[in-house]
Amino acid sequence: MKKIIFLTTSHHYLDDRIFYHQALSLAEKKFEVKIVSLSSDFISNIRGIQIESSNILNSSIKNKVDYIIKILNDYNPHIAICSEPLAVYAASKYSRYKSCKIVYDITEWYPSKKQLNSLNIFKKISTFIVLTFYNILVGAKSSGFIFGEIHKQFPFKQIFPRKPSIILPYYPSQKYISFSKKSIPDDVLKLCYTGRISKEKGIENFFKALNVFRNKYSIPFQIIIIGKCNNNVDLLFFNDLIKKYNFENIVISEPIEFEKFSETISNVDICFDLRDNDFENNHCLPIKLFYYMACGKPVIYTDLKSIRNFVEMEKVGILVNPYNYDEIADNIYKYTIDNANLYTIHSSNARLFFLEKYNWELIKERFVGFINNL
Repeated sequence: MKKIIFLTTSHHYLDDRIFYHQALSLAEKKFEVKIVSLSSDFISNIRGIQIESSNILNSSIKNKVDYIIKILNDYNPHIAICSEPLAVYAASKYSRYKSCKIVYDITEWYPSKKQLNSLNIFKKISTFIVLTFYNILVGAKSSGFIFGEIHKQFPFKQIFPRKPSIILPYYPSQKYISFSKKSIPDDVLKLCYTGRISKEKGIENFFKALNVFRNKYSIPFQIIIIGKCNNNVDLLFFNDLIKKYNFENIVISEPIEFEKFSETISNVDICFDLRDNDFENNHCLPIKLFYYMACGKPVIYTDLKSIRNFVEMEKVGILVNPYNYDEIADNIYKYTIDNANLYTIHSSNARLFFLEKYNWELIKERFVGFINNL
């Protein structure tokens, strides 16, 4: 059976897409599977999958490439599935003298705004051009593509139309979802934010909307935040928001294990994602949306093009302008006990859509077949 190696220069080795879905699905089909990550120091075997990870995320490009090539030489894989351009580059250097197919799994934009935001306008333009050509170059070195969504096909599908590819969305597997039917409560409304805590991801919009809600409606609510700030700037910003709005009932917890996520939000009533509606976000399908739907949670999300073109949101949640806090507050009220029927309909539809359209089991065999046929 083929030997498969996953190479990621930025994700954790237990990344939900890489480990819990792709790698485990291949291992179940008797592929020999290994994951290489640069996120932390760890070497072990988990559920039949070899893990080799080293904490060299902030090391030089040369050190990262040399580390990956050394592992490739030792493992001698048939196929390398790469999550970032640098991983593709390292695999392509190895494949010059060893037979190895390279699959570029594209789930993010390169260059991304976080790579450009701190630069002045001239440096931003030049860096964008250089990184774009670099990304196309690693695309040329790839044997095939996995696209996380339709928008991520650009420009690779247009430049390399004959290379094999599939679209593999971010659907969760049913085995990771703990579902219990829930009705809107008549006491305290539980409103939830999960993931990275930052201005760009919408934490300020979330707080501002809830501030309007508490001033406009006399409905008690609890704020549940599951996540963390990735840097000191985000942490200081978040702490300032907490002091400024001084919400009475707020629970903040660290990110939890992937397999416990759905259980952790089981008592939540409404899930939010009020991220900025900039160009990049408009063309990125939020992964957590499908997990909320799987748990039967109605959602209030930023009105993004990526969502509108993919999900029948009017049946499972509400899309909003993330900066119109009055509108968001009114939409929260639409889900309260005075309008419990809407909550029940959206909750039931979300769970039904997950079971019928948006679960990993529906696309798993297509993924395994794509890898096997390369």
